[in-house]
Amino acid sequence: HQNECHLCNSHRDTRLTCKRGPRAEFTPTEWVKFDKTGFEYKVHCHSPGLPFYDAERKCLKVGADLVSIHGKEENDFVANISGSLIKEHAVWIGLTKYDSWNWTDGTMMDYQNFYLE
Repeated sequence: HQNECHLCNSHRDTRLTCKRGPRAEFTPTEWVKFDKTGFEYKVHCHSPGLPFYDAERKCLKVGADLVSIHGKEENDFVANISGSLIKEHAVWIGLTKYDSWNWTDGTMMDYQNFYLE
């Protein structure tokens, strides 16, 4: 079985916040700080089939949320630390849609790098 992943991000001044993304050949096992946002990020891999809300709960257990992405630089950073995982595995991020698109950490969706239906 291939693993699936989710990415957490953490702000050390408060509590952790989860995030995720793609890159090549580097997947952090510890938190990696992105100075521009002040957040720290970590990829968590698990068995296939982990539901979205279970991935979010895993982040919440470490004081984090699933990743929210608010600009191209952050998107590139998240892609970088996720390595080739994004091409090989499903990777959860914190974007959800009920009536409108929202991040699970409560922040506004102010950046998108995908086609909205």
